Amino acid sequence: MPAPAPELATFKIFDGNWKCDSKFPAGSMGPGSPEVLTKSGVKFKKALGGFWIVGDFAVKKSKAMPAMNATFYMGYDTGSKKFILAQMDSMGSFLTETSAGFQGDTITWAGEGYMMGQKLKIREKMIKKSDKEVVHTMEADMGKGFMVMGEDTCKK
Repeated sequence: MPAPAPELATFKIFDGNWKCDSKFPAGSMGPGSPEVLTKSGVKFKKALGGFWIVGDFAVKKSKAMPAMNATFYMGYDTGSKKFILAQMDSMGSFLTETSAGFQGDTITWAGEGYMMGQKLKIREKMIKKSDKEVVHTMEADMGKGFMVMGEDTCKK
């Protein structure tokens, strides 16, 4: 029987529950949308026999934004020797990305998907500030260059 890739140990730092302060810049939720500052949380755990790490991200409802949930799977493809990520959310988005892995304390993902009914290029960074703090930034290019869609500062 195959065994999970040892490279997945890279994601051990994310295990558990995190509380986040999230920021969605003006325009990131559609033309004319305001900047939104809100609370969110993410839970990471091993899944599917340890071959994947599953993350469940939840943004709390605010006056300016409805509640939103996302689920993502992180894994490692031994053929291409790349980390892989697949993500879907409660607003209909679907993204797939790859990464070469951590460079120092930062892992950068790049790929494409669909968001708000449009095909896009996507780029994400996860920066380990400490064992108890991670900053995540998501950028999207819907044909006019990359713009920040959201930033989460998360603490255990």
